[in-house]
Amino acid sequence: MDEPTAALTDQETRRLFQMIDDLKRRGVGIIYISHRLEELFAIADRVTVLRDGMTVGTYCMREVEEDVLVERMVGRSVENRYPRSESQPGDVILELDHIQTRRLHKPISLTVRTGEIVGIGGMMGAGRTEVARAIAGIDRLLGGTMRLKGQSVQFRSPREALEHGVALVTEDRKDDGLILPFAVRLNLALPTLAERQRLGFVEQQRERAFAEEWIRRLSIRVQDADQPVVNLSGGNQQKVVFAKWLAQDPQLLVLDEPTRGVDVGAKHDIYQLMNEMKARGKGILMISSDLPELLGMSDRVYVMRDGAVVGQLMGSNMDQEVFMALVARSQEVES
Repeated sequence: MDEPTAALTDQETRRLFQMIDDLKRRGVGIIYISHRLEELFAIADRVTVLRDGMTVGTYCMREVEEDVLVERMVGRSVENRYPRSESQPGDVILELDHIQTRRLHKPISLTVRTGEIVGIGGMMGAGRTEVARAIAGIDRLLGGTMRLKGQSVQFRSPREALEHGVALVTEDRKDDGLILPFAVRLNLALPTLAERQRLGFVEQQRERAFAEEWIRRLSIRVQDADQPVVNLSGGNQQKVVFAKWLAQDPQLLVLDEPTRGVDVGAKHDIYQLMNEMKARGKGILMISSDLPELLGMSDRVYVMRDGAVVGQLMGSNMDQEVFMALVARSQEVES
């Protein structure tokens, strides 16, 4: 089973684990591949850790500590799984005022300030990705108002959103974020080709220098800039997606499942990138199905259910039990 819970709810995951336990009792052998260590501790008997295509250790789950596995996976000690930095929010950069699209049937309102990470959580189908699509100009507004730095905007395309400083890291990097057969260099350079053109021709030397700079800045592990992006690990593919949008210097970065299918080390690197943007006064809106990540990295969290915002968590309310109570409640709750 290769990342079998990536698109499952908590209830579906528990059902899967019951099925796995039943298969074990019937004598079936199971190889279970996952980046989620809590799943391995819940169901596995032994674990083999791979790093850079090589085996770095095999352990009995009853005898190994989580910190040991993290260190073996990453190749270094990771002191804090969710290194959220102190928040110093500034002015409102994004305001959604009762927006609706053909995918969002209920009005959505939320705000994001400069220098903060705002999370959106909820079960699959709650409408989280639909909010991201509306902000990024993929789906046009049919009602309500979207304001960017106080100015009403109506983006007709992702390109127009990007011109206004809004970038989206999509949920599915392989289908929507990358051109897999293309080289890392080309994937990084595509959004900014015009900056390295002369008389209609791309200046190859400048393009290579640009790509190598971002490979270095984000510590993307590649053989060279011409390596096809399809051959990279999931974490390094995700860093390529981040790099091509960070190169645009966006004012607002919308992240839809930014660490899905990414190992612990790459997750930590992505979190640090988010903290750096936050420190530079950028706004970040993060959608995540990983509840510890959502609560661990966000300064505030909007909770969605059935296409509507049903509450907001902040301060002492940033708690998994409070989150689940909001998700399960049928009526809207004032934040």
